[in-house]
Amino acid sequence: MLKLTFLFIIGFSIFAKADWITESGPQAGATQAIAASVYHHPQALKVFWWNIEMGEQGQASSPNPLENNLKELVENPTLRPHILILGEFSMRALSEQTLDLLLTYYTAENFNYNNQTPDFGLAIFYQYHIDRDHHLSTYMESQSTDQTLDWAPILSSPRQSQIYRQEYISNFSNAVLYTRTYLRFSYHFLGKTYHIVPVHLLQPWQDIKFSEFQTPSIPVFGESVRSVFNAYEKTFGTGLKILGDDSNPLYSQLVRLCGRVKSDLGDNFNLSPEQKVLLMGDFNYPRNIGIYSIGFRYMKNFLQDAFSVHDNTFPTASSGESYPAMKIDHAFINGLTAHEARVLPLSGSDHFPIYVVIE
Repeated sequence: MLKLTFLFIIGFSIFAKADWITESGPQAGATQAIAASVYHHPQALKVFWWNIEMGEQGQASSPNPLENNLKELVENPTLRPHILILGEFSMRALSEQTLDLLLTYYTAENFNYNNQTPDFGLAIFYQYHIDRDHHLSTYMESQSTDQTLDWAPILSSPRQSQIYRQEYISNFSNAVLYTRTYLRFSYHFLGKTYHIVPVHLLQPWQDIKFSEFQTPSIPVFGESVRSVFNAYEKTFGTGLKILGDDSNPLYSQLVRLCGRVKSDLGDNFNLSPEQKVLLMGDFNYPRNIGIYSIGFRYMKNFLQDAFSVHDNTFPTASSGESYPAMKIDHAFINGLTAHEARVLPLSGSDHFPIYVVIE
C-alpha cells in the first residue's frame, strides 16, 4: 500500500509540476500512468510519436502549445523518451530555440516521405550513451530505406498500376504525396536490439469522399434537402470504404508495408518471437467506427496491438476538424511486452501524441 501511495505521489507530482498545455479527449491520468510504468520498468525502452501537422496549429497560438509540451516532455528525466518521432515535420515546424533544446538531448535525422516532399517528412530524435569503457551502449546501428511503398492495387500489372496512379494524380493534387518510403532502423539499448518502423501512411479519405459519390438527382426536393442528402451519402459511403473495402490506396499501401517488414526482418517472411519489432505512427486507419476497420484487422493478424486503453488520437478539439473522433495513431509490436501505451492529452496539433513503454 505504501509503495502504491508513493507511485501515485510521484506520478501526480511529475504531471503537476510541468506546465503542460492540455485539452480534453484522452483519459485523465495518461501521463501519470506512463511515469508509473517507467518507475516499475527502468530497463524498458520509451518511444514517443506525434504527428505535429507541420507546426501550423502551434504557431497560431501564444504560448505555442506544441513547443511548450515538447519542452516539458524532454526536460522531464522520467518522461523523456529514448526515441522521439515527429510526423509531418519540416524545418519550419519548430523554432530554432526548440530545435536546439531537442538537440541537447538527442541526435536527429530527417527522412522525406518521398521525392516530391524534400522539406516534409519524419524527424527522428534518438539518444545515445557511451559507457565507462568508452563503448557505445545505446545507439542507432542500421537503417533500411531502400524501398518505396506503392499504393496501386496489389495484384495489378505494372501498366494497370501506372494508369491507376495517373488517374488519381490527375484528379487530386494530394495524390503526388501518396507514395511513402519504407523506413526501419535498429536501436541498441541495454544489450537488446529493437527494430523500429516509423509509420505515416497516405490519407485518401477526403479525395475518395469527393470523387466517388455524386450528387443524387432528387428533383422533387429543394436544394437544401438535396445538399443534406448528398453530404450524408458521401460521409456514409466513405465510412463504408474505410471500414470494409480493400480496393483503396491506403489498404494497398498498408499491405505493402507489412510485406516489406516481413521481407526485411523475417525468416522466410515470418517474424520470430525473438525479433523485437515496433511499428508506430499515423496509419490513417481508424481502430474502429462501431466495428473494426479492415486495416486495423489486418494489422492485428500480423502483430500485437500495444494498447489496452484505446483513446482517440484524431482530431483534437482545438483543431476545428469536422471528422468523427477516432484512433488512427497506433503502435504494434512483435517479440515485446508493452508495459504501458497511452494517448497523451497534449495540445499543439490536430493529433494527440502516443507514448509506449516496451521491453
